[in-house]
Amino acid sequence: MKRLLLILVCISLFISAFGQSFVLKGIVSSADGELLPGVNVKIQGTTVGTITDIDGNFQLNVNKGAVLEFSYIGFKKQSIKVNSQQMLNVELAPDQTNLDEVVVVGYGKAKRITLTGAVSGIQAREIRNVPTSSVQNALTGKLPGFF
Repeated sequence: MKRLLLILVCISLFISAFGQSFVLKGIVSSADGELLPGVNVKIQGTTVGTITDIDGNFQLNVNKGAVLEFSYIGFKKQSIKVNSQQMLNVELAPDQTNLDEVVVVGYGKAKRITLTGAVSGIQAREIRNVPTSSVQNALTGKLPGFF
């Protein structure tokens, strides 16, 4: 009788431990309501994560109390603590830090946000110690599209 009681207690402890994990579903959108595909969704402090599909949906197996990190290029990283909710709607705010950067182009200068062409950049320290006779040879292979 004591063994049976001990087995039942052990089983109930394991069942309660398994009950802490659940499937969390959610949608990630921008501040203007646009759905964001390809957002990285990761459980903080682990390597467990997923990315959103083309409609901004994600699905992840989490524990109650876990903290999810949402990151996407051009948007601020956001961390949200998960309670027992089954659905989570996340709204990411745009990150304006790189958009005000001024770029010097061959025919003047323009803000990066208004520039429609591709821009490549290189730091002087990357070519400072390259033994070559011309700047063109030093830049070859360092910038995409530069021959």
